[in-house]
Amino acid sequence: MNPLQALIHAHLALTHESYSVLAARGGLSRQTVTALAKRSAMRSMPHPKTLEGLARGLGVETEVVVQTAASSVGWPNIPKPAPKDLVIGQLVQTLDQLTPEELAVLLATADALVKMHPTEGDTPNSSSVDNLARLR
Repeated sequence: MNPLQALIHAHLALTHESYSVLAARGGLSRQTVTALAKRSAMRSMPHPKTLEGLARGLGVETEVVVQTAASSVGWPNIPKPAPKDLVIGQLVQTLDQLTPEELAVLLATADALVKMHPTEGDTPNSSSVDNLARLR
């Protein structure tokens, strides 16, 4: 599986969407998304408009998709996308599917994780946890 296929399949596994839903959101045909997801040997870069549409459909920055596609065709000297960028895009895309209570839990969890690893000069802040307590 090439990196572009992996990106598409990871998104679909996370969101439980179909090729059609992904394609519609990105303004692409289902056949285009299906071909990108199933073609194991990419010989050339997809058209820039295709990459832009795929990025829209995936909910990630276009640069992430461009770099992933470049890696899939074996272009050297183009860094692979940072996994954090992929996760952020997937997370942002799913936020509107959560209830207010689930969003509060997500925020509290993120705050707790950040507090476990404070950066130099940061002081702990419990405002989001306090806000969660008020929701209960």
